[in-house]
Amino acid sequence: SVQDIQVGTFSVYPNPSDGLFNISTSETVNVSVIDITGKTVYQTNSLEDKTAIDLSSLQSGIYLMKVKGETINKTEKLIIK
Repeated sequence: SVQDIQVGTFSVYPNPSDGLFNISTSETVNVSVIDITGKTVYQTNSLEDKTAIDLSSLQSGIYLMKVKGETINKTEKLIIK
């Protein structure tokens, strides 16, 4: 028999944003935001669904958000206006 593998879902919106991003996730995740130099500028563990993160203190530009959970492992591009 074939087992179904459940893959979690994750989205961040609005993107681009002024720095306030909403998170939609099907499971608890760990999030790291990294700038273009490779420096981690924001990190949080155990992020739940329908959570907002405030990155408005960061400079305008492009950042990478690394997301890890039980079945989620992805990188999102964030744009701060």
